Amino acid sequence: MEFLTDEQAAAYGSFIEEPTQPEMERFFYLDDVDRDLIALRRADHHRLGFAVQLCTVRYVGRFLEDPLDVPWPVALFDHAVAWLRRHRVLLPGVSVPARQVSTVREIAEQRLYVTVAKAARRADPRLPDDLVALLEVPEDRRISELERLRRPTRDTGRGADQVREKGAADPTLRGKELVSGYGGAGRGRW
Repeated sequence: MEFLTDEQAAAYGSFIEEPTQPEMERFFYLDDVDRDLIALRRADHHRLGFAVQLCTVRYVGRFLEDPLDVPWPVALFDHAVAWLRRHRVLLPGVSVPARQVSTVREIAEQRLYVTVAKAARRADPRLPDDLVALLEVPEDRRISELERLRRPTRDTGRGADQVREKGAADPTLRGKELVSGYGGAGRGRW
């Protein structure tokens, strides 16, 4: 779109800033009908995901490609404070709900890590160990293999040509070069 800036295009249908209190009350309040609809879902994580998408589609106007693109900590904090007020609970110091939100966030991150690790192990039993190995810094080097792979290649000319030829000559080796880094410059640019 020629008339939109890159920022406008990127902002379309996504959370740009934290919702205001009136927006939270208007778009994120779940009435009895909403809660009955959410209760039809099988597990807690399905119910949570459905509720997040329901509120997101109301506020943003569409479903997010990545449901985690929600300002979680702030939204959770605001929801907790709203719950306390609705139930006429004397508000504690701000650090109390902030700590609770932080704890919940850490638990959610840990669950996500475990879920991804299990899925990776099911896909390829060696994959988690291979990924951890990418993070280790060998004694004879100053950076990890992952960091080396992230940096732009500096090989030019003959060295890069040799790596390309080696990968082209042996297709079974090509994938190993990309993951393990045998050959230096082979980083998926061929």
